[in-house]
Amino acid sequence: MRSPTYLDDEPLSVVAAGVDGVGEGTVQNLNEMGFKTAGDVRSASLSELTDAKDINPSQAVPLLIAVGEIEQGLEP
Repeated sequence: MRSPTYLDDEPLSVVAAGVDGVGEGTVQNLNEMGFKTAGDVRSASLSELTDAKDINPSQAVPLLIAVGEIEQGLEP
């Protein structure tokens, strides 16, 4: 089991601050879909994240990597 980089209750804005290509607009769109914390992102699938307005895999995959859900270089 991989150790998460962020605690489950860490705000998504804090996680996103360390992820290239994920800005305030992306965080806002994810928040509107109910993804407000690292734990929310960790429990989501790639397709659930990309269902959010204007979120694409090039943004969602780095977020999943940042929260420790997938390892860099692996497909979700």
